[in-house]
Amino acid sequence: MKLFFSKRFPSRWRQAAAFTIVEMWMSMAIGSMCLGACSIIYVVMAKEHRAGLADSIVEERIDNLEDKLTQFFQTMSATTGATLSAPASTNSSVYRMVVVSKGGAAPQERIIFSTDTAKLYYDPNNLVAGDEKVFWSGETNKFFLRDVYFTLGLKEGYRPDGSLLNVNLVIDDDKAARRRVGANYTANTIKRSFTVRLRGP
Repeated sequence: MKLFFSKRFPSRWRQAAAFTIVEMWMSMAIGSMCLGACSIIYVVMAKEHRAGLADSIVEERIDNLEDKLTQFFQTMSATTGATLSAPASTNSSVYRMVVVSKGGAAPQERIIFSTDTAKLYYDPNNLVAGDEKVFWSGETNKFFLRDVYFTLGLKEGYRPDGSLLNVNLVIDDDKAARRRVGANYTANTIKRSFTVRLRGP
């Protein structure tokens, strides 16, 4: 069976425009396949864009935190080094708290990582209770501070060096990129380790 346009058109036009129902179905099928392929490409590109944006946010935040901690610790006294406290429950050789002092009559100050709240706190005076302030925290569906721990560098003879503070950060995107492993979303985790030289001994 063939379909033709009205007889008002010249015969050569009617012959050129004629097509079978099978040809119509094939054209529609090909069009649907092309549309489906375009939709899949769009979805994949959107996912990649989301993942790239989430990764860039995490990279930016971990850079900012490294800069902030480095600046803070490098303002410490030229006469005192860092003291570590609060060993991690999973590894007693690493610590969650750094105690520093500007020397003289200046109070001891602390940087503390809380595993309960996943936040870093700054305590301007170790002798005053309840004056801690949030130093750095994550943001839901953007980035999450998974872990922070500290160790001291070593002098000759493998002795602890209070002027060298090793800082280790673990931050992820809080599953913001929506990457899947099987049926579950997985977080993109970034680890950062750096050493700060304090002005102490």
